[in-house]
Amino acid sequence: MEDRYKKLFGKAFLEIMQLKTRVYCKDILDAHHEFLRHQDGVKFDLWKDMSLALGTTSKKIHDFYHNTWSKQFYDTIDPFRQQIKDLVRNAGSTDSIQQVTKFVIAQLRTSQIDINLHYQTVYQYVNYQIKNSTRNTTIRNDSKSSDLCSAFKEQEGNDQVKEDEQAYQSLFPFFDFSDI
Repeated sequence: MEDRYKKLFGKAFLEIMQLKTRVYCKDILDAHHEFLRHQDGVKFDLWKDMSLALGTTSKKIHDFYHNTWSKQFYDTIDPFRQQIKDLVRNAGSTDSIQQVTKFVIAQLRTSQIDINLHYQTVYQYVNYQIKNSTRNTTIRNDSKSSDLCSAFKEQEGNDQVKEDEQAYQSLFPFFDFSDI
């Protein structure tokens, strides 16, 4: 089913790109390259026109292009997963995910000159690695903090703890303090 959508999307993409840019594209790869050369205004208009042609929203068209359809033009990250993990581990902890992703791609291109990676795929994998390493650190630190919280709760009276929980809950309404 997804292949059918990819083909339909590709056909609409090719036709609308040619209409928008007035540039002949022999196939979807040419249309994709032409698309990459254009500014955001042309791209936004393309999403709008494709959404009308395909009967869905511009956002869905945009997301499908970036997260699914365009991946066919790029190399897979599978052979580089371990190298990406290592690069993420060595990246600065205060860097944004975008900065780390750009760093990872630049480092991979240094060692693999002809590599052509899909930015969104690398970004998602980098984001996963960062969240996974943060979660593992949090799990290790949770045992220490829960021991400290238990000692604090025993030291203070139960009423004081409830007052503190209510005060914290009012300051941070989306955080669950029941585990502390």
